[in-house]
Amino acid sequence: MNEEPVTSQTSTSATGSGCLGDLGWLSSGFIMPLGSITFYRKAAQKSVGGAILFFFLFTLTIAFIASVGIGRAFLSMGDDIRTSFEDGTIPEIVIRNGVAEVNGAQPVILIDTYANGGSRTFVAIDTTDVIKQVDRNRYDQGFLLKKKELHVLNNNGRYQVLPLSQLHTIFNTDSIVINAETSAKGWNTFSIIMTVVVFIALVIWNSIVRLMYISMIALILWGIVSLIRPNTDFGPVIISGIYALVPVIYIDHLLDRVGLSFLTLQTILLMPIWLIALFISLAPIDFFARERPQRLWRALIGLPILIVMAVDVILTFEYGDVASWVVMFLTVIAFAVIGILPRIKENQLIPPEPPAPSV
Repeated sequence: MNEEPVTSQTSTSATGSGCLGDLGWLSSGFIMPLGSITFYRKAAQKSVGGAILFFFLFTLTIAFIASVGIGRAFLSMGDDIRTSFEDGTIPEIVIRNGVAEVNGAQPVILIDTYANGGSRTFVAIDTTDVIKQVDRNRYDQGFLLKKKELHVLNNNGRYQVLPLSQLHTIFNTDSIVINAETSAKGWNTFSIIMTVVVFIALVIWNSIVRLMYISMIALILWGIVSLIRPNTDFGPVIISGIYALVPVIYIDHLLDRVGLSFLTLQTILLMPIWLIALFISLAPIDFFARERPQRLWRALIGLPILIVMAVDVILTFEYGDVASWVVMFLTVIAFAVIGILPRIKENQLIPPEPPAPSV
């Protein structure tokens, strides 16, 4: 009779309370779903609001890291543009009074992807009138800078001829100089704007759209689970799905780094992991149901894999795929040793129940 309060007090002190306890729980969600049975059991007993708060924190973090990586890639292209001007690959261009002056041999073909498959693009500079226009029969989109005109072929098939004199009105300047310095600055500004746009798009997709998708699947699973286990609340179903998404995102990144990625991959990965998490959360089997302290300190085990994958997303460094796979494998093994093996030993030490007395 006296043991139950002691156990409850120990568990409470171990997990912490107040803001620190909530912060520890939120941060542990980045790692513990990789292999903690206790975490899924405890999570299913908590509020749906707390799980949704973690979901937004997790998806916002993913969107931020991905945006930083994309922004870095954009900015590095600015260095390539500067180098192209300096080595003469792209000539310096000056537009005065609606006339383009090009410093270098012409015509200059910058992009020609006609033979590479996919979207056929053509970009060229020619003030000598050797190239008359962008061939609409060969290309889907393109740009051609001529002596007094800019030809634009949109991917919808629309062909426009813009007099260069209009550019002075658009940019509010009498002289437009396109060289290494101006192009690099312009590209850097464009890169920053695109990074912000990509971040907003990723937030909308990863947070809002994905939550709606998970909620829809959760409703379907809830109906199925209620047939098998009546009076099951909706909370454990959607909470299990939210935290099951964590290993799905990590596995998807690992597979993408080795070239295995397609549209429905995350859904294919999510469903079995979600069902396993739901079984762990609701199964009355003693192996899963036995109360154990949360030991959120185990989340520190996964800190290396978080760092490696974040750096790999941002820098895409050489052998980043190998490093990510190796560290993830070691992380899962560590979770198995520290989390699952003690449960197996405890189960072996529990004495069998005495036989019922015969009548």
